[in-house]
Amino acid sequence: DFVYQKPLSVPIFSSCDSRGFLAHAAEIFYGQPSKKIKVIGITGTNGKTSSSFMLHSIFKAAGFKPKIMGTLGFGEPSNFFETSNTTMD
Repeated sequence: DFVYQKPLSVPIFSSCDSRGFLAHAAEIFYGQPSKKIKVIGITGTNGKTSSSFMLHSIFKAAGFKPKIMGTLGFGEPSNFFETSNTTMD
């Protein structure tokens, strides 16, 4: 939930959940990219990285353009971009 106020010449938004609001604002600003791509999430205690690498290989062989995002970083397995946190924003 957020409140839209326009007392000035620029819009002002206020929210009790700024992180959640930023996520929604970015989604709208960038044209809702999550509606244009397929996302697969892998959960569990063990084997997530191995599973993501195997799925990447399968999808790539099938002609898709998969990317991985996880503990090791994001991108192509042969060219990961490192992240500073285990869980990304």
